[in-house]
Amino acid sequence: MKFTKLYHQNVRPFKFEEPFDYIIYRPMAFLCVFSTLKLPLTPNHFSLLALLCAIFSGFHLVNGDANGFFWGGVGIILFSIFDCCDGMVARLKKNGSELGELIDMFVDLLSNCFFFFGLYFGLKQNSENHYPWLIFASALSIFANASIYNFYKKQFFSFKNGDEQWRESEKEKYEILYKKLEEKNGTLFWRFLIRFFFGFTKVQKREDHLKKIDLEKYVKLNEKMLPLWAISSGSTHLTVMAFALITNRIELFYYFSLGVFVFLPFLVGIIQLRLNQSVELA
Repeated sequence: MKFTKLYHQNVRPFKFEEPFDYIIYRPMAFLCVFSTLKLPLTPNHFSLLALLCAIFSGFHLVNGDANGFFWGGVGIILFSIFDCCDGMVARLKKNGSELGELIDMFVDLLSNCFFFFGLYFGLKQNSENHYPWLIFASALSIFANASIYNFYKKQFFSFKNGDEQWRESEKEKYEILYKKLEEKNGTLFWRFLIRFFFGFTKVQKREDHLKKIDLEKYVKLNEKMLPLWAISSGSTHLTVMAFALITNRIELFYYFSLGVFVFLPFLVGIIQLRLNQSVELA
């Protein structure tokens, strides 16, 4: 009973989650977190575990054979599970850090580098021609889709809480933290993370020029839009990639990452553009 109650307290409804996260990875992640609650583990420990799984995956993908692809796919699945653990630990133990979100973002990007570069070099030495250069196009696809989904998800919850200038608030928050780190001679790594965040999300861009919108109407309409963006989000890409690797069918991953996951976001983007126009105030 305690397990079920805690689980539902730590997982958002399906419409606010990425499909494969909600169906597969979060239940398994919560099982890991719940079974280790009494251990002195922090969110960063699980982020490190996720990164180690990515390194494990990349190491095997470089081999370029069916066995290497199989274990590379398994590594991606394990990464996806541990990647869901950090936030759960932070909420359950109240031991999250101010830089937790940045660490998670950095680990995600670094892990994807291991996946895609590992697969690229693996395909290069594979006897069958799987067009290894297409891997970089696939990497661009997952990067774009994950960034777009993350943006609209953040914007939705910020607008839901009445924070129309959420990007400016985020910028100010990390600028203050950066100054504190400088004053205390904080490590270069933590300061690098903040700089990385500014460069990655471009939150430093002012939004004073943007039109005012009807927040209530935006939230109501976008509650139905988020699940559409989530379909082609990061975890969906990685799940398809893992399945393609485990079954040794790389062309399947190309079909989705460069076909379905390009065409679908394009259609959703058109709907989103019309929706954004409909909530602008005169």
